[in-house]
Formats: sequence, structure tokens, C-alpha cells
Amino acid sequence: MNQLNDYADLDEALNKKIMALAPKERRDGKKTTLFFTPDTAFDSKPMTLSTGSYPFTPIGSLGITQVDTSGMEWRHVRAQMTNRHGIPTDPGNSGRADQLILLDTQDAVKIKEAVARDKQFTKGSFYHPDVKQMFGTTNPITTYAAEQVLVRRAALALTPPDPIALNYWNLLQSDPAAHAKVYNWLQNYGGISHKFSVHDKKSGDRIHNHFHNLENSNAVHFASETRGEYAAAKLLITVLGIEYQMKIGKASSGRNNGIDQIWVKRNLQSGVVEEYIIVECKGSKEAELGEAKYGWQMSPCWVFHCLIGLLGTNGNLASTSTTDVYAKTSMVRKILNALINPGPPVVKGLVIQPMTKSVTAPNTIEMSDLGTYDLVEQYTNASAGHSKFHNAQLFNGSMF
Repeated sequence: MNQLNDYADLDEALNKKIMALAPKERRDGKKTTLFFTPDTAFDSKPMTLSTGSYPFTPIGSLGITQVDTSGMEWRHVRAQMTNRHGIPTDPGNSGRADQLILLDTQDAVKIKEAVARDKQFTKGSFYHPDVKQMFGTTNPITTYAAEQVLVRRAALALTPPDPIALNYWNLLQSDPAAHAKVYNWLQNYGGISHKFSVHDKKSGDRIHNHFHNLENSNAVHFASETRGEYAAAKLLITVLGIEYQMKIGKASSGRNNGIDQIWVKRNLQSGVVEEYIIVECKGSKEAELGEAKYGWQMSPCWVFHCLIGLLGTNGNLASTSTTDVYAKTSMVRKILNALINPGPPVVKGLVIQPMTKSVTAPNTIEMSDLGTYDLVEQYTNASAGHSKFHNAQLFNGSMF
């Protein structure tokens, strides 16, 4: 397995060689535009922000378009998924603050209020419920039995069931009401591994902290930054898929120039990480990917530089909250190792830009999938002391 000599020092010799060889050019990825549509295919109400219930208004279905390089347009409509992190005060009401909200305003006060309200109802995961709150267990014995049933759900589903898991299941029958509720929960979510659910709870807690830090941000461009970071987080958990979990969000101590968010795509059945996603959030049309001495923003060299910085002198790029301590150390090392070793897991880049102010597509979110990052060849050549054009092919074709 390829490993770096140092995961926190940008001036370490091997790290400097890798950055010298890594691509620094700007990436253009596959663009997807998400429209907010009154389409009734999913019997959902379109969004309106004219009432005092803001920001808890459901946004309705989404129209999605993708246009390839030939000009061919692909169109889809989909309903949003229920936000599994919107559960802390009322588990029975999952349709409360569960939808992506388009912050279609420049008013910093309204944006601050919206994020603050959503924060109140965002935490944890109903894939990893508090059994007393969710199932109403009546005593410590049945509470423990319910907890063990959830932990051992995969073993309980075996044929025949695991004896220990079955014993806890039978013990839970002394509380018929809770037993029935656990049974119904297992019918819906029993196929999701315990490992996935444990990490999903941590993800929900990080999203809560993310919203808290956005609410209290002192950023110069508060409205645009918050709009971008908020929309990206809600997009990942209510539109893109249920497999995505936040690892790093808005830093409580502020942020230097660097990575906005880091997410993982985790296998639902095994709980194993399949992808690390580096997310760049742009809050307005004026915000564009910029260029630095270590490469264009979101280029492979830029990503490598920023990841090293997360554990080095620029450690405040990552959250300082206690729930993110692990993410700042072992996780960043894992991402760097994924960059310099053949996958899986792979490292991907994603740019999300809400409120594009487009003349042709107003009130939309634009998402660019930048594909995977791979520095295996650069690591190999850097370790061998080779130059950038070592073993490059001779080009004899037309440049146009």
C-alpha cells in the first residue's frame, strides 16, 4: 500500500514532488441543473416562501436536466427523499423540516433565521433511533432488548436466526406495544446495516453543527456563503441519495481558503465507504472557481494541498467540534491514501451552486460532477524522482 512520509507537512520532500506533478488545471465536469417545478407527478406541493412557516415549506418535485457534449438533453423528474436527520423532538412527524429549501433571498437576516430554525430540527438519524423515544419502551430490560435487536438486526434476519439475537427479540415481546413498533421499523429499515446507522447518527450531528456554525458565521459574504453551504448539505441528504454522510462541514473557528465540505458515500448493507466526496459550495453566480499557486480550485493538486493542510498548520479548515475530531485525523489520512492508491474507495469532486441568477434557468441549482481524482501515477513518479513528462508519448497529431 502506498503511503506518504508525512500527512501534515506541505514542505515534506515527497509531498512537494507530488504537488509538482499533480494536475493543476481547472476541471469542467458533467453539469446537472435542478429546477423547482409544480409537476404533480408525485402529488407534492410546490415550494412557496410567502408564509410564516418558512423555511419548513416542502419544495415539491424536482425537474432535472443534463445536457451532454453533443447537445442531447436528458430530462427527469423526481420526488425528494425524507430527511432522516429531521427527528430530534418529534419522531412521529417526519415531514416537518425535511425538504431542501432554496434560500431565494439576499437578506442575510432571513437566511440566518432560516438556518437557525432548520438547525433546531436536524440531528441524529432515524436509521439509528433512540429506542425510548422512538418505540416507547417501558423499562430498562425491554429498552436494552430493543437496543440489542437493532444492533443484531442482520443476525436476526438469518435463517435460522442467531440464537442470541432471537433471545433479545423474544425478551422484547414482554412489551407488546414496543415490540410491534420495532417490528414495523425493521420492516422499513432492517436491511440497513448497524455500521451504516451508527455513522449516520454522527453525520446528522455534524449537519446540526454545520448549521449552527453557519448561523453564527462572521463571514464577510455571509448571505452567499451560507446559501451555498446550506443548500449543498440539504441537497446531499434529500435529493442525491440516502447513502451520503457528512464528515466535515462549516468550521466553528472560521475557515481559511480551503475545502468547504467532505462527505462519504457509504454502502447501506456493509457500511463500507465507497467514495469520498470533496464538495465546493458557491452561493451566487458571481462566485467562480479560483486559481492559486498550487492549482485551480478543485484541481487534483489543490485538493491534495488542502487535505494536507487540514492536518497541518491550517487545521482550522476543519471543524473543531468534538464530533469531528476523528474526521480531522484518521479520515483525512484515509482520503489521502485513497488518492495515491488504486480504488476503491475513490475520491470525487462536486461543485454545487444554488441561485445561479441565470436568465434562461432562474431559481435553479447547478451541480457539476468533477469525476474522480487519482494521484497514483504522480505518487509513483515522485517516489522515483521522475519529472512531469517522464515517459510521455510523442504527440504528432493536430492540436485542433
